[in-house]
Formats: sequence, structure tokens, C-alpha cells
Amino acid sequence: MKKRNLVLVCGLILMLVFFWCPSAQASTVVFEDDFEGSMRSEWFANHPGTFQVTTEKAQNGNYSVKTDTFDNTLNYDFTSAPITDGTIEARFYDFAENIGTYPSISVDLLNQSQGKGCSVHASPYFFQENYSVRDGTSSIHDTGIARTEGWHIVQFHTSADGFKAYLDYNLVYQTGVFEINYLQFGSQFKPDETPIHPAYFDNAKIYTEGLVQPPTLEERVEQLEQRVDALEIELTATNNRVTILEQAMQSVKNTINNIMSYLNKLPNGIKKQIGL
Repeated sequence: MKKRNLVLVCGLILMLVFFWCPSAQASTVVFEDDFEGSMRSEWFANHPGTFQVTTEKAQNGNYSVKTDTFDNTLNYDFTSAPITDGTIEARFYDFAENIGTYPSISVDLLNQSQGKGCSVHASPYFFQENYSVRDGTSSIHDTGIARTEGWHIVQFHTSADGFKAYLDYNLVYQTGVFEINYLQFGSQFKPDETPIHPAYFDNAKIYTEGLVQPPTLEERVEQLEQRVDALEIELTATNNRVTILEQAMQSVKNTINNIMSYLNKLPNGIKKQIGL
């Protein structure tokens, strides 16, 4: 039992070190939606009713928002209070397949009606193997980042130093100083295709202090230690339950042995009558 517990703990450590990479929390959040059970009322879709919360996929918690409608967008317009120094971030799920529904996350710069926006795409129509980024002039560029299945974070940061777009914490585009006033989730697929996967999005957030970076190695170690401690507590509880079960099974076994011993002492005539 102890050997099995050690293997489980070591496996968790390796998994968290190499695959688990949560983002730090921003200190001043002005908008946030994790879609836990519902969408905030500020969202609107260009095809009403085609985005819905779901438990099929979730980057964090139990819910995300999905659509499987062609050329569909879910939008949040904050033109009345544009971001001049802050970050907009959200996550999309990529199945890394070249057929289906392809997600994109976009923001508009200056004014959304002018069409000056920046988007990060997971679409084979631009660069089949890599993610693409559309700049403020609508040109499409290869990010050089290979598409992989799973959740991906997109961040758009603007400040007096300029506008920058990040995919999985990698800088993929930068330009001059712009305000951000529009966030959009999009889905695309060829009209003659039957989408085999919906597009999933999660954890939309707007905050006004700096750009959230991946946690430092020290922070990851501390978080890892906390999770290992929690796992050890759970393993101890599991061991206790196993011990109780083993004791109960031994008690049943002893009872059966006592019954068989009693039956074996019965006269042969009685044994024959009861089929022994």
C-alpha cells in the first residue's frame, strides 16, 4: 500500500511540474465571466441563442460557453469605458483537427465599427499546422506556434508602451498605442462541412493593472507542495477506508470459518439431511 501511495504522489508531482501552468490573479478586475451556470447579461451574439453554457468542457470550474453555428460571434462591447492601460484575456479549446469548428478570440482597437482589430485563430484555412494572428490592418500572420489539443490562453495588453497580443504567454503581435473597447469570441467552418466539434471558450477577464504572467518556479513549487499535502491527506483517508474494509472482510471470513467448523462437527446423519 505504501509503495502504491508513493507512486501516486510521484506521478502527481511529475504531472503538475510539466503540464500544470495556471495564471496568476490580477489585482484589479473590471469584468470577469467564468460561465459557471450562466453568462453575464452584457454578452450578445450575432445569432441570438446560439451560444450556451455547457459542462462538456471547462478550463476551470464546471462550465464553459460553446457554439457550433457557422460564422458566429459572442460579443462584449465596452466602448463607454475603453481600456487604455490593462489586459483582456480569455481561453479557447482547440481539438487540433482540420475539420470542425475553429475558435478565435478577438479585440477591436479604437472603435469596433472601424474594423481595426486583432484576432488569434485556430484555423487550418490560414496556416494549417500553426495558430494565426490577424493584425490591425486585417493581414493574417503565422505565429509559428504549433496547434495542440487543449485549452489555450489569449491575452491582449495595451498601455502607453503600445499594444501586444499573446498566445500561451508568447508574444505574437505588437503595434502602437491603441485603446481596446470590444471583446469577441468567434467560430468558423466551411459552409459545406458538418462540424464535428463545437467551439468552446472560458474565463473571460478584463483587468487594469499590468499583464498576468505564468507563475514563477517558486510559486509553482509552493502550489505543488499544497496539492501534494492535500493528496497525502486523501491517501491517508483512503488507507483508513481500506483498512476498515479489510477488517470487515476478515470478520466475515472468520464467521464463515466458525460456521463451517460447527457444521463439520454435526453427526453424519444430520449432515446428510442438510446436504453436506
